[in-house]
Amino acid sequence: MDNPSLKKHMIKSLSAITMQSKYGLNNNNVNLLTPSGIITGKLIRNEDNDPTNIFRELVGTISSSFLNEYSDGETISENDGFIMLSNSVLITSNSTCYNLGDLIVFYDQIIGVTIGTLKHD
Repeated sequence: MDNPSLKKHMIKSLSAITMQSKYGLNNNNVNLLTPSGIITGKLIRNEDNDPTNIFRELVGTISSSFLNEYSDGETISENDGFIMLSNSVLITSNSTCYNLGDLIVFYDQIIGVTIGTLKHD
């Protein structure tokens, strides 16, 4: 398959930084600008599997099944794929906040990314 897009690589790389203490950013959220508003939350990595969390278990199973069937074990290219966040909040353009818990956001819906802590109600 093709190489991932710069957009996907940038989102994955910046998000991963929030999991490392090396840069002192491990207490920061991933903040994604989308057409629906800003989505903020903590990155969930594949290795953060929690057998008591049904949603994460289902996402892992469905993702693995898709990759086995359609990608021959290679990574998904371009803007296909997703990032998974915990403690996620959607902040709309009129400042309405929706607490969403665990959430998958598809790369093709992401306009921009930053890391940090947003102030919201």
